[in-house]
Amino acid sequence: MRFLSMLVFVCMASAGLADTQLEFDDGSRVLIRQGSVLFGDKDNGFLYPGSGGAMTAIDWQDESYMVIDRAFTAALSEQMDSAMAQMEAQLAQLPAEQRAMMREMLKDRMPAMPESATQQHSYRATGKTAEVAGFKCSLGQVLLNGKPEHEICTASAKELGMPDADYVALRAAFSAMADIAKEFRQARNMVFDIEAIEGVPVSSQQTAGGKEGNRLVSVSTAEIAAQRLTVPAHFVRKDPGPGK
Repeated sequence: MRFLSMLVFVCMASAGLADTQLEFDDGSRVLIRQGSVLFGDKDNGFLYPGSGGAMTAIDWQDESYMVIDRAFTAALSEQMDSAMAQMEAQLAQLPAEQRAMMREMLKDRMPAMPESATQQHSYRATGKTAEVAGFKCSLGQVLLNGKPEHEICTASAKELGMPDADYVALRAAFSAMADIAKEFRQARNMVFDIEAIEGVPVSSQQTAGGKEGNRLVSVSTAEIAAQRLTVPAHFVRKDPGPGK
C-alpha cells in the first residue's frame, strides 16, 4: 500500500508540473514551462518570464533581444511623437489641397494622426463550434469598428489536455501583452480587451480575403528544456533608439 500511495503521489505531481507546447501550421509555436511563456517562430519570439508586466522580444537570427517594459514603451512613444511632428512640419509646406489629400491617405495607416479614423476593436462570440486538429473549439470574431476583421476559434484548456497551471500562465502572458500595447499612446484605441476571449486560440483567419491566419496542428505536454525559454547569454541587448 505504501508503494501504491507513493506511485499515485508521483503521478499527480508529474501531471501538475507538465509543460505545454502548441505547434501551428505557419511555423509558429507557444511554449509554456513553469509559468514562463514563449510565443514565436524560428526567427523571432516574445518571452513572458512568469511574473511582472515586462516581456522580452528575441531575434534568434540577429542574436539580440529587447526588454519591453514601461521604459521601452515611453521611449518608443517619444520617437513616434517626434516622427509625427516632423511629418506635420513637412505636410505644412504643401499646398492646402495636396496636404488634405496626403492626410486622407495617411489617416487610416497612422492611428496617431489627429484626423485618423477611430480604431475600436472588440470581440464577439458567434455561438458556433468547429474542430481544429481534432479538438473542439468555439468560434468568435474580432471586430474593427463593429465589422468582422478576424475569425478565431478557441478551445478550453481541458479539451487540449493543458495543465491548469500552464493555462493560468498563458492568460497572464496575454494580459501582459495587452497592458504593454495600452502603454503606447498612439495606439491605445486599437487595443481590445483580450480577457473577453475565453480559452486558448487554436485558429485565426483574416475575415477579408482569408489569406492571413494559422491553425493548430499539434499539442504536446512533454517536458520542455529550460534553455528553450531562456535568452542565450551571448545575445546582445538592444534598446529603442535611432539606428538600433
